[in-house]
Amino acid sequence: QSVDIAAPGDAILSTWPEALPSDQGVSGYQIISGTSMACPHIAGLVALIWAYEPDLPAAEVRQKLLDSTATGGFRNRISQGRMAVGSLFIQSLAPKVAFAGLDSLGEIYAEEIYELDLNIEESIKGNVTNIDVLVDGDVVGTMQETGKKILLQSSLVGENKLELRITNKKGDVFYSEGGKVAVGPPLRRAVDFNGLELTAATGDYACTLSVSGVGIGRKLFTADFKGRGQCIKFCGIYGPLAYTGIDSVACVGNDGEVLYEN
Repeated sequence: QSVDIAAPGDAILSTWPEALPSDQGVSGYQIISGTSMACPHIAGLVALIWAYEPDLPAAEVRQKLLDSTATGGFRNRISQGRMAVGSLFIQSLAPKVAFAGLDSLGEIYAEEIYELDLNIEESIKGNVTNIDVLVDGDVVGTMQETGKKILLQSSLVGENKLELRITNKKGDVFYSEGGKVAVGPPLRRAVDFNGLELTAATGDYACTLSVSGVGIGRKLFTADFKGRGQCIKFCGIYGPLAYTGIDSVACVGNDGEVLYEN
């Protein structure tokens, strides 16, 4: 037989009936020990959980409390030696929010806007009022009205470490890690490669215009020209319009030969 969790209960300063003697030099307070001192710590933690998540079932409150403990040296008296730890408990109150499919986002580029799905813990969906995405303290993304998506736009080229800032209805703010993304240099808007159509692209010579930078690469356009010369001409015109000068732009033929590079 054992209790599930330990809490401070030795030499605790507590309120005390004024009618009873006290050795604290002031009436109404006394240092005492026992389960009567330990139990209020746990009851207070439970009250805090319900303050943040009023609709959480008792079984889930119990589990959240147990999940926020540390293992101590009371294994012969306390189940699994669990002890209540304030810092772990506070972290357990943080809403569970994460990006969905961040790893599959692929190539992203500075100053472009990307829409990311959010996974929000079901029990706190109605309690979250705002979510911001931060990089080095600057906001690069905001939650949309649906509460299910984030619009992300970073101007920092390189690896971005994302942090989520979550605000609930009470105005409490929590932070959690959002993952990492590699951000490439910004696109030039001189050419929309998605809408580019070429009447000359009617041959069987595969020509690919691509760009690389900051450890990531992107295929901009692929077409089948009548020959090597048309591929070189195409890339000579459109290559300089594709990206900023800090990128490497190249054209590659169907045999892997680099025909154009800057």
